[in-house]
Amino acid sequence: MVLKNRTDFRDKLVQQIKDAGQELINRADTMVHPDLDLITDYSIDISFDLQHEHCPEITFTTSVVNKTFIDRLTKKEETGE
Repeated sequence: MVLKNRTDFRDKLVQQIKDAGQELINRADTMVHPDLDLITDYSIDISFDLQHEHCPEITFTTSVVNKTFIDRLTKKEETGE
C-alpha cells in the first residue's frame, strides 16, 4: 500500500496504535493466566509494519521463578536440612 503523504502515513499509524491498545484491553484477562504465580518479568512488544503491508503484531512474554526449586528450598529451610 502506497501512502499519499505524511499525514496519511501518520493517520494510519495512529489508528494502528489505537487498535493495538484496544486489543491489549480486550485480551488483558487472557494474557496473564490466573494460576500463574511467581512472575518475575512481563514484557509486551508491539510491532508495526511501517509499509502497512502486514498486520501489526503483539508479542508478550512472561518470566517466572522456578516454583519447584523454591518449594524445595523452602521445605529444606523448614526442616533444617
